[in-house]
Amino acid sequence: MVVIARRQPNGNIVFGVYLVDYYCLGVKDTFCRTDISEELFQHDFMPKTYRDHAPISISPALAHEIVYGGIEYAAQFGFRPQRDFKLSQYILDPPDMHPRSGTVKFGKEGKPCYISGPHDDVQAIMNQLLRTAGEGNFDYLAHIGQPPDGWFDADDDE
Repeated sequence: MVVIARRQPNGNIVFGVYLVDYYCLGVKDTFCRTDISEELFQHDFMPKTYRDHAPISISPALAHEIVYGGIEYAAQFGFRPQRDFKLSQYILDPPDMHPRSGTVKFGKEGKPCYISGPHDDVQAIMNQLLRTAGEGNFDYLAHIGQPPDGWFDADDDE
């Protein structure tokens, strides 16, 4: 999760949130908001965005490298950023504005690694990877359904 925020001339905040899958799919989700008070941003949006984890401050260059690098990596396999990127892209600096460090590695061990999410069309993504990366040239971990009732019973730990 990458958040890029800027102060507007009126003192309020404009920000974009980018959920980046740097193993395979690039920008899986994104949204942006404008004209938010700093107090609302710090005490409402940030805690909701990071929930159980404290955010880590990184440089704007690294934030852009993660977002744009994820998009570029995913594009090799025919994946595009989530549709709301059409709007949230305007929060970002242009792709070539910040030098890239090369420290962010995309994929896993040199190839795409797809880990299914709860809202993914797993079959479509797998078919896309088969077409673009080729059989045996990617790894995956896909959720295949709900576990049976009682599968995770608290008493089993005893």
